[in-house]
Amino acid sequence: MTGIVRDTKDPASFVMGVEELRTSEASVAAKADASIGLARLLSWVMLALIVTWTLFLTLFIANSARGTLIKKAEDTSLLLAENLNHQIYTRFFLPTVMKDGVIALRRPDQYERLDQVIQTTIHGMQVDELRIFDPVGQISYSTNEEELGRTDMTGEAVTRAVERRASSLDLLSGVSVLQAMFMPSLPPNTFRLRTTRALLSELSPLTGAVEPDLMGALEMTQDITPDMRDIIRFVWLSVAASLVSAAMLFILLQFIIRKAEQMLSARVREQQHLERVLHQHEKFASMGRVVASIAHEVRNPLGIIRSSAELLIARAKDADKVQLSLFEAIHDESRRLSRTVTDFLDYARPRKPKDDPVDINGLLDEALAFLRPAFEEHGITLQSYLEEALDTRGDKELLYRAFYNVLINAVQAMQGVQPPRDLILHGRARGDMLEITIQDQGPGFDPAQLDHVTDPFFTTKEEGTGLGLAIVHSIVATHGGHLRLKNAEHGGAMVIIHLPPA
Repeated sequence: MTGIVRDTKDPASFVMGVEELRTSEASVAAKADASIGLARLLSWVMLALIVTWTLFLTLFIANSARGTLIKKAEDTSLLLAENLNHQIYTRFFLPTVMKDGVIALRRPDQYERLDQVIQTTIHGMQVDELRIFDPVGQISYSTNEEELGRTDMTGEAVTRAVERRASSLDLLSGVSVLQAMFMPSLPPNTFRLRTTRALLSELSPLTGAVEPDLMGALEMTQDITPDMRDIIRFVWLSVAASLVSAAMLFILLQFIIRKAEQMLSARVREQQHLERVLHQHEKFASMGRVVASIAHEVRNPLGIIRSSAELLIARAKDADKVQLSLFEAIHDESRRLSRTVTDFLDYARPRKPKDDPVDINGLLDEALAFLRPAFEEHGITLQSYLEEALDTRGDKELLYRAFYNVLINAVQAMQGVQPPRDLILHGRARGDMLEITIQDQGPGFDPAQLDHVTDPFFTTKEEGTGLGLAIVHSIVATHGGHLRLKNAEHGGAMVIIHLPPA
C-alpha cells in the first residue's frame, strides 16, 4: 500500500491527493470485481463442461450398454437356436423317421409332437414367434398356425440360411435407443431380436458326408424390451448421479466464490480504509506543521496586544466608559484568540504524556468547580454516579483538558434547550478498563456526521475551531485508551472515555 504525500502549503495538492486516493480506491475495487467476475465465469464454464461431459458420458454408457445387451441377447439366441436344432433332430426327427419312415407335418400327430418339443425347449425364453421353413421356403411350422403353408414370408435371412447355411441376427425396433430414453413407458415388443439359422442334420458327419444335411431354416423372434428397459433405467441413474455430483460441485464452487468475495471485499474495504486513514494522517501532519508555523508567528504579536490591552484597561478605569469597554473587548478577544492558537499548537505538536498517578474523580471535581458558574447560569443540574478509586496513570494536565473540553461541550449543547437540563456522569471499572461516561440532554450528534465528529477542524458551531473533540481523542489515545461517541436512548449526546486503570 502506498501513501499519498503532498505539500499541504499548496491547496491544489490536497485536491490532487484526494483525486489520487479516489483513483487508487476505484482501481482496487475494479480489480477485485474483475477477479470475482472471472471466478464466477469460470464456475459457469466449469458447470457447462461438466454437463456436456455428463451428456457425452451418458450417450457413451447408453451405447455401450446397448451393445452389451444386444451381444448378450445374440449369444443367448444363437445358443437357443442351436439347442432347438438339437432337440428337434433328436426328439422329433429321428423318432418320427424311425416310426413313420417320413416327415409329414401335415399329419396332426407329427405336428403336435414337434410343437411339444419346441414349446418345452423355448419355455421361459421370451420367444414371441417361431417359424420353420422347409428347403423350398414354405412355412411348415409356426407358433401362429395361420401362417402354415405360406411362402411369401421368406426373407433374405431365410434365403441365406437355406442357400449358404449362414446364421443371421437382426434387431427390430420402431424407435431408437435415444428416443426410448424419453418415452414414459416401453410397450412390449418395442425391441425385438430376430434370429435365423439353418436346421441341419447331426448324423451326416458320421456317414462321411462333406456337409450336414439341410432340414430347413429356423426363424424366431424374441422380445428384449424388458432388458432394454433395465438398460435405460441404468442410464438414467447414471445421468442423475452425474448431474447431482455436478450440482453439488457447482454449489461448492459458488460457496467458495462467495466466501472469497466476502473476504476480498472485506480486505478491499480495509485497504481503502487504511489508505484513507494514512492519507488523512499525512494531510493532518502536513497541515499541523503549517498551522504550528502560523500559530508561532501569531502568538508573539498576540501576546503584545493582550499585554497592551491590560495596560490600557488599568489606565482607563477612571476614563470614558466607551473607551474602557473597547479596551476590555480587545482584551477578551485577544484571550479567546490566544486559546484558539493554543488549541492549534496542542494539536499540531502534541507532547508526550507524563506517567504520573492520576485521580480521575479529583480531575472531574476541579473541572466541575470551574464550570459551576456556567451550570448556575444555564440551570444545569449535575447527576454524578462515580465509583471510588478511579485511578489511572498519565499526564494530569492533559487529562484535565480532555475532560474539561467534553464538559464545556455538554454545557454549550444544553444552552437554549428546554428544562430539565441534566448533566449525568457515570464512572466505573469495566473489565480491564475504566469507563467514564458524560451524558447531556442537548440535541445529540447528527447520525450522518457521527463518524466525522472527531476529525480535526470539523465543527457544527459558528464560532468553533473543530479541534475540541479531536484533541480529546488524541489525548485519550496517547494514554492507551479510546473514545466512543453515541446518542443517548432518550436524547442527548454520550461521550464515553475508556482509560487503563493504574
